[in-house]
Amino acid sequence: MTTPIVTQQIDDLTVVEDSPNATFNLASTFDDPSTTGQIARFEFADNVGGGVSDVLLFDQEGVGAATTVENFLNYVKDGDYDQSIIHRSVPGFIIQGGGFAVADSQVVELAADDPVVNEFSAERSNLPGTIAVAKLGNDPDSGTNQWFFNLGDNSANLDQQMVVLRFWSGVKCRKLRAD
Repeated sequence: MTTPIVTQQIDDLTVVEDSPNATFNLASTFDDPSTTGQIARFEFADNVGGGVSDVLLFDQEGVGAATTVENFLNYVKDGDYDQSIIHRSVPGFIIQGGGFAVADSQVVELAADDPVVNEFSAERSNLPGTIAVAKLGNDPDSGTNQWFFNLGDNSANLDQQMVVLRFWSGVKCRKLRAD
C-alpha cells in the first residue's frame, strides 16, 4: 500500500478518564498519492449481511492502476453489476463477485469487456481489506469483470494480481466474512 501523506498535523488532545467516546474526522488530515478520491459503493442485500461499503479507487496515473479502475468503472456505469451476486466465498481467503447476476429468477453470466493489462504493483498488495481483479490462472493480463475482496493476507499467493481498490468505510469485516 502507498503511504498516506499527512496534510494537516493532528493536535494533542487531553481527555478525562472515563469520558464518553469521541469521533474524530481525519479526512482532511491525510492524503493518498495513489488516489484522486473517486469512490465506488457496494450495497449488500440483507441476506448476505446487508450494509454499504465504500471503496476508494487507486486511480492516479503512474502510481495507481488507472486503466484497471477505468475498466471497473465502465462495468459500474453500464449497470453491469446491478443485481450481481457473490458467487464464491472462501473463509479467511476471499469473497468473489462481478461475473454473475440474477435476471428473471435465473443466474446469468455477465458479458465481459476486453481484458486489461496487468497493473500490479507491490505498493498495492493483496492484504486484508483490499479488492483485486480476478484473473485466469497463469494469465496476468486476463482481468475483466470479476473481482474479489481479500479476507486475509493473500500477498504470498496472489500478488502479481492487480489490486485496484481498497475498503474505505462502511460494512464491517464481520459482515463480509465468508463463513
